[in-house]
Amino acid sequence: SVNMFKLDPIEEGPDTGAIAGLAGNILFILVGLVLLIAVLVATIRIMRSASSPLEEISSFDDYEYTQNSGFNSDPLPGAPELPSADKVANSMYGGSKELFEQPPPPPLETVEKEEELEEEVVTVEQIELPSGAPPIPEEGLPEGWTIEQWQHYGQAWIDQQNQE
Repeated sequence: SVNMFKLDPIEEGPDTGAIAGLAGNILFILVGLVLLIAVLVATIRIMRSASSPLEEISSFDDYEYTQNSGFNSDPLPGAPELPSADKVANSMYGGSKELFEQPPPPPLETVEKEEELEEEVVTVEQIELPSGAPPIPEEGLPEGWTIEQWQHYGQAWIDQQNQE
């Protein structure tokens, strides 16, 4: 952006920016007042020309009910009777008592977990440790530990066990 400066400002005379702002405000207020007066005049003219009360009570005295007249005036066919005496259909099982009384199947999770446990059994001799890792105790890794954890924290665990 370019900023322009007057080298020798003249201090005499009125401030034209302030006068223009004041004139704009006065013009804005006058236009608003004219619009407000126009709306009020229109509202008063509409209210004077209204000949009936604002709320009119209506009634249905002369309304003619036309439901049965027309092209389809046949009555509806009768609904079939419900089997209220049917003890099987109206039981809490709804006719499927045999399905609900079957014993539940054995849980599949236990069979799968036993198979997984059998596959995960690894002896201490089968594990190859990198150099610098402490040897795994004869009873195996502490419960919940992984080989990676043992490589990093195993020596601290052994030291802690020796102190106890």
